[in-house]
Amino acid sequence: MEEIIPLVHYPSTTSEHRCPSSTKRVEEGQRREKIRNTQAQIRATVGREYSRAILADEHRLFLKLTSHRMRSIGIPSPLRGRRLAGRSPYQEHRHSTGFVEEPFFDPLNQEKMKQELNSLNQPVGMVVPGWTPPLAPERECMTGHFCRLEPLDATSHAESLYAANSLEGGEANWTYLPYGPFDSFEDYYDWIENDCGGHDPLFFAIIDQVTGKAVGVASYLRVNPPCGSIEVGHLNFSPLLQRKPAATEAMYLMMSNAFALGFRRYEWKCHALNAPSRAAAQRLGISYEGILRQSTVVKGRSRDTAWYAAIDDEWPGLKDVFEEWLSPSNFDEQGKQRLRLSGLTEAFLNNRE
Repeated sequence: MEEIIPLVHYPSTTSEHRCPSSTKRVEEGQRREKIRNTQAQIRATVGREYSRAILADEHRLFLKLTSHRMRSIGIPSPLRGRRLAGRSPYQEHRHSTGFVEEPFFDPLNQEKMKQELNSLNQPVGMVVPGWTPPLAPERECMTGHFCRLEPLDATSHAESLYAANSLEGGEANWTYLPYGPFDSFEDYYDWIENDCGGHDPLFFAIIDQVTGKAVGVASYLRVNPPCGSIEVGHLNFSPLLQRKPAATEAMYLMMSNAFALGFRRYEWKCHALNAPSRAAAQRLGISYEGILRQSTVVKGRSRDTAWYAAIDDEWPGLKDVFEEWLSPSNFDEQGKQRLRLSGLTEAFLNNRE
């Protein structure tokens, strides 16, 4: 029996984690009560996010995140339109110790790359203190509220996956994958049995917690502990999983597990013509990094590959907003979201398309 690793702790539905109401006609008294109940939280959040920003020297992220959270509950942000004056405590410390750090502008990424200057006055990358390569992920279960991920197994999962993928709309999922569609259940079973049992790629079946049936597939691949990078891919969400909270939670579980293991970089790559996948990456807060032209040939056709990634400095903030979005209080009686995830993750995107 596979070991279950509990990875999810969603905020309770108390006033401290109350989601903004989606109703526009909110009574003034209710609005004032909400503001009173959240003032303490905002003060704590501002202090916590500013401390994190100082440590990472990411003031842009701090300003965006704080302003977004204040506006989302109806409080005008006092930081809107303002810039922090002078040096931050982090910058003051680096300056006082004689450390030389200058920004390097990368015209492709449209951002300043952090760097140091060595004794030859050459720009070099920042030191990674105490760097230890992470452990590779194991064939272990990950469990959440809406779904759980189990190591993909032909005997346990092939039948329900084949049935789910055979529903109307499921055939489009195979267009950008390097395999499939499969002509018969036997062919699909053999593919799982023969090609999906390794550790790289490491395949998982996504199980609906309500029905107990497998409704999708995802994997880790290009697992590179010495470099601290890992990729998520081979995504195939059947019509039973698409646009469901379980789909988002599955991606959260995989990302959370990767960063918990110690990886610094979490990659998402897809066919450059796969518009739904590209939109999904940015909805999840995974930043666009560019296009590799003619990167491979798939099913006899040239493929350009779009690259996206999230890094460990961004994960604590992303984790918070994932858990806020996945909280039961974010869904009404019909299961519709009150907050859009893309609105919460936008502040963490280092680069948009």
